[in-house]
Amino acid sequence: MTGITPSQTNFIVIKPIAMKLAITIALVSISVSVYSQNPHKIRVEKMRNLKVMIGTWDMKTRMIPGPGKEIQETGTMHCISLYDSTYVECDVSLSNGKSKRGYKLFVTYDADSSRFSQIYLYSNSAIRITETGQFEGREFLSNGSYLDQAGKVETVSGLMRIDTNDNIYYESRSSAVNNEIDYIATFKRRQ
Repeated sequence: MTGITPSQTNFIVIKPIAMKLAITIALVSISVSVYSQNPHKIRVEKMRNLKVMIGTWDMKTRMIPGPGKEIQETGTMHCISLYDSTYVECDVSLSNGKSKRGYKLFVTYDADSSRFSQIYLYSNSAIRITETGQFEGREFLSNGSYLDQAGKVETVSGLMRIDTNDNIYYESRSSAVNNEIDYIATFKRRQ
């Protein structure tokens, strides 16, 4: 022993129970700090970018499945907000004069990846397209993939431009048609 007592040093002697309590309080404080960046709040905030989609839209589309081929359709899209404003669900009904089809679109924001995520489900096919993307100003840029009917993975990229609160333009490109534009849709808010 050197003869130095705890009162003669600048160190604080903490009993084991007090040390455990101090560590517990520190960990709880860190946890509260991390959870103050609530993923739910972030999702709700980011989903405000899509609030313009809520409502009913008249739409015109052009499907371009290959060179020299084009299918024109008209229809409606009705979008609602779900789950405390953390999802947008759109129900689309289209007709080309000969046949009808529809699809559902679900969009949310993934706070973990800091990207929007969307999935398309179609009435006339088991194809499911999944995409992720980001907003840049009033444009939503997305990339994704799907399995075609032969089981081949195809890639797709999309551009949605919100021209005004009453007009939206969308186009997609697919590896199935050499990354050329294969789908164009224009949306006009129903008054």
